[in-house]
Amino acid sequence: MLRCNSKKAKENLRKYIVDNYCPDNFEDAPDVTADYESIKTFIANDFKSTHWNSAEDRRYYKNMFNAFEAWCSGLPSVLDTCYYYNRSACDDIAMLLEETDEERAKYKEDESRAEHVLTSLLYRELFE
Repeated sequence: MLRCNSKKAKENLRKYIVDNYCPDNFEDAPDVTADYESIKTFIANDFKSTHWNSAEDRRYYKNMFNAFEAWCSGLPSVLDTCYYYNRSACDDIAMLLEETDEERAKYKEDESRAEHVLTSLLYRELFE
């Protein structure tokens, strides 16, 4: 199992973001073959323009992570976050962190915890 902040885990997460990036509904979006930084910036800007762009958003969500989590659970079109609905977040985390079956089992009990962890990893990679 990789640590969440290891170089290999971060590389896996970057690949995950690029693989789940979908610019089809946007005219000004970078192509899927664009460099990672362009894709990352576009995803972050799309989130900010829809869920973190007004005083009302800041009052309602209290902090940017809460807004990001709501954005992800709402299935944004620019980033495939179907782990909230029809894909297992446990399996996605296991792939990212290269977990064994025993290590994967700790999230199987609570899928919502796995969703939160995966969203936290995405947030950290996109905004920190």
